[in-house]
Amino acid sequence: MSKGFGIAMLENTKLFLALKRPKGSTAPKRSGQYLFNQHNLGRYESDVKKGLELIKRTITNNNQPFSGILPRELAPAFKDIDLDLPLKKTQKALDELSEVYLKDAVYFHNPKYVAHLNCPIVYPTVMAELILSSIIH
Repeated sequence: MSKGFGIAMLENTKLFLALKRPKGSTAPKRSGQYLFNQHNLGRYESDVKKGLELIKRTITNNNQPFSGILPRELAPAFKDIDLDLPLKKTQKALDELSEVYLKDAVYFHNPKYVAHLNCPIVYPTVMAELILSSIIH
């Protein structure tokens, strides 16, 4: 990593932390509480565990590769989602994700799913993605 790149990243982080909250925003007052760093590892671990529990529950209870719903039938579920007003709790975000995405997602791991373009997923690669996204992003 070049010195210039590191300085640019530091400046971007400073700019992010200095952002003013829009009037009426429900975003947290301390943006730093969501930054991935050594101070937030406990919260990160807790939230990852909540996400893993959701994945386990969803995959365990899913008996078919997809719900059969059409995109035009899904569209109304997204119209009231306001990305400028984030949910205040991780569990609320996971609940919303479950409702608008997981319920009707295509589950490639399901033995009833048949397609020639999708390979099975092996969990070590999923763990590698977790590690990779935690460090690089």
